[in-house]
Amino acid sequence: MRNPEKIVFDSLVYETINEYDKDVYEILEQNKLLGYFKNTFPESFKSQWVLNLAYLELLNELKIPQSLNATILKGAHLITHIYPSEGQRFMGDLDLLVSKESIDEWKQFFLNIGFIDITGETWSANQFKSLFLKNHYGLELVVELHTRLFYQEMSGHKWETQPSAIEKFDYLKDEDLFVHLCGHLGYQHSFISLHWLLDIYLLLKKVDFDWSSVKKKAIDAHVWRSCEIAIELVRNHFKLNIDLPFKPSIYTKLMTKVLINKKFLCRAQQTKYRYFFIKHFCKDSLIQAFIYDLKWWRHERKKAK
Repeated sequence: MRNPEKIVFDSLVYETINEYDKDVYEILEQNKLLGYFKNTFPESFKSQWVLNLAYLELLNELKIPQSLNATILKGAHLITHIYPSEGQRFMGDLDLLVSKESIDEWKQFFLNIGFIDITGETWSANQFKSLFLKNHYGLELVVELHTRLFYQEMSGHKWETQPSAIEKFDYLKDEDLFVHLCGHLGYQHSFISLHWLLDIYLLLKKVDFDWSSVKKKAIDAHVWRSCEIAIELVRNHFKLNIDLPFKPSIYTKLMTKVLINKKFLCRAQQTKYRYFFIKHFCKDSLIQAFIYDLKWWRHERKKAK
């Protein structure tokens, strides 16, 4: 097997990857990074490329009613915005942000074009999401509709958007995109996936941010600590110099050195107790973490009855 060329996240796996043993392959597979190694894992890259192109084709071919519009989120935005090739970024579904007022019309739209509703049971932390599935020439395409980006954001919170090249669809503005990616990785998923951290690194390399705007937006969405930690992780492991008008707090430095270190980033599934502490301490306040736990406990208790 040929050695892959050195790429940006080598230091998170090994300093240089000379050959792929079972453990290294497992790390890459768990973190959905195989597509990036397109010379070493050509089949993984090709299959992801085909799936991603199917999602882009779906977006371009949807005949959206005049009354509807949506914002393209995460993977479908990033594969054309910061990745050199459509097959390099893992994408399991198509995420769209729609208004709360239009959600019923959006649901009916996808049902009308052959999707089925697979949303299942929800609770307060994910009840703003709806899932739809369609078999498309042997590919299972999943669309996830969001009426908000974070459950803890205030009612009426507005995300700034800009037009995309696809009619009826927008993208988040760069500052809002950065806040969403950091909040999604940190607040929602406790830094468990390298491929989401890679998104943030590539975006930081590409965009010259208005950092005062980023900080305000992140504080408003209650994900500022997630942003601080993500920036520090990129500094530590991707060796990217970022000129910021603020310094990371002592709390953030401790989090990235003691808890969210290289071992956790590569093997999050095997560090359950550390994950528990990270899940709580990466919230902007412990009160937020407590409220989340309380809602989850009530949900689980209700399910058990």
